[in-house]
Amino acid sequence: MLAEKAPFYAWLGDLHSWTVSRLQNLGQTFFIPDFRLGALMIVAVAIAAPLSALAAISGAVLSRATGERLHARQDLLHAGLFEINGFFYGLAVAAFVPEPFRAVVLLGLGSMVVAALTIVCGRVLRTWNLPVLVLPYLMAMWMIFAMRVYWPVSGAAIPQPLGLQPMGLGLQPDWLNPVWFDPLAHIAFGAVAGIGQIFYQYSPLIGLLVLAGAALIRPRAAWALFWGSAVASGVALVVGVSATDVAFGYFGYNGALLAVALTEYRLTTPLQRVLCVATVGVVTTALGPVFARAGLSASALPYVLLVWGFCLVGPTQTSQLGKASSSAWVPPNY
Repeated sequence: MLAEKAPFYAWLGDLHSWTVSRLQNLGQTFFIPDFRLGALMIVAVAIAAPLSALAAISGAVLSRATGERLHARQDLLHAGLFEINGFFYGLAVAAFVPEPFRAVVLLGLGSMVVAALTIVCGRVLRTWNLPVLVLPYLMAMWMIFAMRVYWPVSGAAIPQPLGLQPMGLGLQPDWLNPVWFDPLAHIAFGAVAGIGQIFYQYSPLIGLLVLAGAALIRPRAAWALFWGSAVASGVALVVGVSATDVAFGYFGYNGALLAVALTEYRLTTPLQRVLCVATVGVVTTALGPVFARAGLSASALPYVLLVWGFCLVGPTQTSQLGKASSSAWVPPNY
């Protein structure tokens, strides 16, 4: 009897190992190769938008499988780049493509394109020792936006400055208006909502869940997510962005991502981290309207550009990053 069940148990063990590995790679979105963080991301999105979570998982699996079939470099596979870019591509499709059939087709074909773009970006950017980050999914998303003008469906225009729709808890930040500490309240609300906007969802619930889960897994990462989103949101408010847009979190998520990256690598002083995040807040407010006028979404591009800038102006830090890399850290080409 045990001999008959042995193949099943072996298959179950392989499935468990495969799932844990995929979740670890997904957790490297925040530069933390922990399967619990990857699972937290999926659960948080699924609570607010189950279909978005399904699309994200499908995109991650398809992109990884395509990358393996294309014999991608091991450092790209180990860095989780295929899972991460496929995951966020799936979220983008679920958020911006309203027609189910077209969304399924674009998800399947686009996830393979994302994998190919990941390989190409890895080869090109390694010339300057720059990380790939989420550039492949951004490029694929821009292709989708470029095609939207030819789609005879309603809602083809970007509904918000950065292409994000209010979802999840449905809490509106307008109730903050009469509060006497109005700017601080909007910044605090936007800091939490901005973490949810990383996943193309307006949902303070997602922000709170990610913060709480990250605090249990890596406390400094949770703190970095919050203060990064808060600083970027505050900068956007100072430069003239409407308080409502700030409270919706449209300008916080780039700061959250950059703060985590700089905090995890610990290659800058706390003051330098704050200045970098403040800079990404300015870049976000500058690029958002430019891309919106072109019918596109800047999304996480400001975060990518600031990381590249840091790598270019700090070659010493970049070399230290390579030396510090190990099986427990993101490879230097990430």
